[in-house]
Amino acid sequence: MRSKCLCIPLTLAVFALFFSLSALFRTVTPLSLYRLQLVGGELRLHTAGRRDYAVLREIDTGGLPAADRARLSKGIVLSSEEALDRFLENYGS
Repeated sequence: MRSKCLCIPLTLAVFALFFSLSALFRTVTPLSLYRLQLVGGELRLHTAGRRDYAVLREIDTGGLPAADRARLSKGIVLSSEEALDRFLENYGS
């Protein structure tokens, strides 16, 4: 009977520890708000939580260095609006 009494508090402690650690990892992991991807010569801006995308026509992707076009083809993840602004300032015309 005594072993059953210890199981319930121990189980609750394990669950509490698990949920505490999972909350900690969620706050440490950066949120990917934006993803830029070059698809068929078109620079697409995907926003987290949305299915549609915006096409960024103000950036001439043909004039970008080959290494930048390769990175954009794979997709670049930006975790903040400030990072997106910096990208647009650096590559915009």
